[in-house]
Amino acid sequence: MNRVAFASVLAAGLLGAMLAAGPLYADLLVQPHDLIAVYSDMTSEQRMASVDIGDYLLMCRPVDDARVYDAGSPKENLQTFNRDLAFGLWQVKPNVVLLSFSDSANLSSVIETLKKRGAGSVITFPSSTDTHLAIACTCLKDLGCDGAIGSIDVDLSAGTATSDPGQKIVAIQNGVVTIQTSRYPFSAGGEPMPAAFNDDLNRYTLTVKGIASLKAKVTWGVESRDFSTSDLAKGVNLSVAFAGHTPFDAQFAKVRSAVISRQKDQDFFNDTYFNLAIMLKHMAGPEGAAADKLGEAILDHDRTAAEAAATLVVPISHTLKIEAIPDGAK
Repeated sequence: MNRVAFASVLAAGLLGAMLAAGPLYADLLVQPHDLIAVYSDMTSEQRMASVDIGDYLLMCRPVDDARVYDAGSPKENLQTFNRDLAFGLWQVKPNVVLLSFSDSANLSSVIETLKKRGAGSVITFPSSTDTHLAIACTCLKDLGCDGAIGSIDVDLSAGTATSDPGQKIVAIQNGVVTIQTSRYPFSAGGEPMPAAFNDDLNRYTLTVKGIASLKAKVTWGVESRDFSTSDLAKGVNLSVAFAGHTPFDAQFAKVRSAVISRQKDQDFFNDTYFNLAIMLKHMAGPEGAAADKLGEAILDHDRTAAEAAATLVVPISHTLKIEAIPDGAK
């Protein structure tokens, strides 16, 4: 058995052991088929945070058929919140609610109401002027995401490579590792990433040993960076070192565009239908029944849009080339 084949068998065995040891999603509050509603103050930053959360649970820490729904804005008092809950948010039927409620005096009552209506988990986060990435970082950590997107371990002297189950080592030859990856590192599309996001949620780590020099050049796709041998031995976060220039960026942007388009539809539904339903539901006769049918059609549309976005998350093939830089070379 060649080394690549052995590494693949080893990875498969480790995956089997992990699955046998416990549920794949045991570390997360989000489970397959869950709907996560983000119900927060209506600011562009917090609305974009729900896009970030959706992107992450699709591409970085994927959970089968989990959907994020941007559910709009809580009002200034408990009475209007409960009214909107009955005619808006609760038609979405979320399993998990990420909540930023401006009426903090009634927060415990709101959480109790949500749980009575079936939400398995209610996670609160403060209204703030933070960037959407900082807000998303807080929420994703509260959901239990550990930030370990991927790891690739290379031994140049032995000519071997292994990886976590989210990566597949296809080949290694002359320091070039070919990989197929199903979990993407997060891409901010050129925006500055908070250090905490990269450190806590966006670790795509390359570890290399067996380098016969003090420095080495790593080429990922078409981009190259130089690293010290000691840093590579400890592990470098490629998400940071190659930020904005990774082999995943183009596909990540396509998926993100689909997620943003879906959220725009959600915002339209929240601002039109769910407000209209408040009036229709108080009316007798066929108008009320029509509101129910329209609500079901809207949620079917959202589910279809979510499925379309998920089909764009395809395995990415990429290469890492590791070359020793001769000591003393400029």
